[in-house]
Amino acid sequence: MSPFFAACLPVLLLACGFALDVGMLQLRYQQMQGAADAAVIAAELELERNNSSWATEGMQEASLNGYTNGANNTTSALSPLR
Repeated sequence: MSPFFAACLPVLLLACGFALDVGMLQLRYQQMQGAADAAVIAAELELERNNSSWATEGMQEASLNGYTNGANNTTSALSPLR
């Protein structure tokens, strides 16, 4: 039984490490998607109020969620679809 366990242990550890990496990748994706959604909603609310600083408001919301433009190789950009 011991040689079988020794042969399977590296494969088991590799699978566990891969599962953790994929889980962290999905978590980061959800965080980025949430920040992007919040920024778009904030910008849209300002646009509906006919406020000319809608892009600034959207960028500020993205910054509040941890994605400041220019920090840590982050690029944030908002542009109207109208």
